[in-house]
Amino acid sequence: MTGDGRDEKGTHIVVEFVLGLILV
Repeated sequence: MTGDGRDEKGTHIVVEFVLGLILV
């Protein structure tokens, strides 16, 4: 979301992890 594009993968993983915890 920062626009750098270097932490997109890491952020995407964190988002999926958080969403997984919320869904569960």
